[in-house]
Amino acid sequence: MIITLEEILSVREARSHTQKVLLKRGNCLISFTMNIPGNEKRSNLIDKGFEYGVELIDRTVRDCSFKRKGKLIYHYTAGSVGFWLLDSEALNVKEAMISIEEASEIARLFDIDVITNRGILSRKDFGLSPRTCLICNREAHFCARSQAHSYEQLSQKVKNLLETI
Repeated sequence: MIITLEEILSVREARSHTQKVLLKRGNCLISFTMNIPGNEKRSNLIDKGFEYGVELIDRTVRDCSFKRKGKLIYHYTAGSVGFWLLDSEALNVKEAMISIEEASEIARLFDIDVITNRGILSRKDFGLSPRTCLICNREAHFCARSQAHSYEQLSQKVKNLLETI
């Protein structure tokens, strides 16, 4: 399913609004989306990857004994998003989410933010470098901004990663 820029922006706005509403009810929020290049954000394979990420986050929240106050999952045409509202120490939550992101190559497709009323916790807060590109070892944001790799290269890499689930 091909989506438009307007749909992507609309989902971002809805996600931001939901984050603000949820943070009024708890001190820490996990926001989970997939980093999928191009204008196809949903497919059976992408949805399978998203569900895999949801399972990993659920397991980590449970195994770390974080106090979960709620969970919401939305499936938009412009991508799926998951929210976990917690009453737990945000630094501990971010550390656990980083462990998911660092555990496997498939997790490079995961965008797991930990948000408080003061903002988003960053990898820099833990002395970690930014995430690397799917294709090369440069910082991902550098390659994305400069369009260093073709859509075909990125799309094939994403497909290969998702097929490992």
